[in-house]
Amino acid sequence: MEHWFHTIWYKKIRQLGSLLVKSGMLNQVDDIFMFNHMTPAKSRYKPEYHERRKYDLDKYRTWIRMSPTELKEVAEIFAAKLNAARGPVKVVIPLHGWSSVDAPGNPTHDPAEDRVFLDSLRQNLRPEVEILEVAAHMEEPAFARAVVAACLEVF
Repeated sequence: MEHWFHTIWYKKIRQLGSLLVKSGMLNQVDDIFMFNHMTPAKSRYKPEYHERRKYDLDKYRTWIRMSPTELKEVAEIFAAKLNAARGPVKVVIPLHGWSSVDAPGNPTHDPAEDRVFLDSLRQNLRPEVEILEVAAHMEEPAFARAVVAACLEVF
């Protein structure tokens, strides 16, 4: 069962990557997997990672909270990709957390630092790129409904 799920997931994510390449937001299909670099193997830790707020995903990987400087840099990269899109763009932002590991009560939960990302993204996006802020966690049904509604408007 697990192998089937991962095979289907991998194919679907690559299909999404293909759409993002066609729209000009990614250079290559596999760029969609760039987020793996945010959870480095513990054997590849930089010295400063040991001092950061983190959440152990398993015995090999840890979700490490980005610094405000890194959040700004990532927002600038996202904005450049979104600004390069050749079609309509909407960005849907969950205001109450981006993943299960940054939910309230976890050491990586920090809405103020999340706002650093959002403010930098807004500052660097073209004015016609709409940002929709949703008062929900990324894994809540309200956020999923907002994403679906935005997709239906764009596609």
